[in-house]
Amino acid sequence: MPETVSLRQRKTRGGSHQNWDVPDVVLVRDMAQGKQAALEDLYARYARLVHSFARKILRDPATTEEVVQDVFVLVWRWAKNFNPQKGQFPSWLLTITYNRAADYVRRKQLPTVHPDELARGEEFWGRLEDHHQTPQSSSPLGTTPTTSGGRS
Repeated sequence: MPETVSLRQRKTRGGSHQNWDVPDVVLVRDMAQGKQAALEDLYARYARLVHSFARKILRDPATTEEVVQDVFVLVWRWAKNFNPQKGQFPSWLLTITYNRAADYVRRKQLPTVHPDELARGEEFWGRLEDHHQTPQSSSPLGTTPTTSGGRS
């Protein structure tokens, strides 16, 4: 006889069943007490959401994977700081994801596109190539690549 799975449970990649009857706030509390199974459950619930959100910001698969890992490490470390009276867990998680992705964009000096540049695609791609070929400053503030006759 096949195993029955309630609508509140889902099969995860490893074949085990994720129990959706346990509220996020309970899992976060358990995680704050050092229970790794709670982190695994939250990862199973939200890793795809975090990945999708980070990918939209970063547009780079490798960096996206780094951010997803970082986010769940931070969630593990900061679980005791989560306050359910200030908001729901998914909102807190996506805020961490956004901030971590923004940190990666700043740190790697990933190029951004100004809306006016979208119409001038070739100029943007030329700047992008220049960006990757220009040595980066060792200054803590860094520098942006210079462009001739364009925006700075």
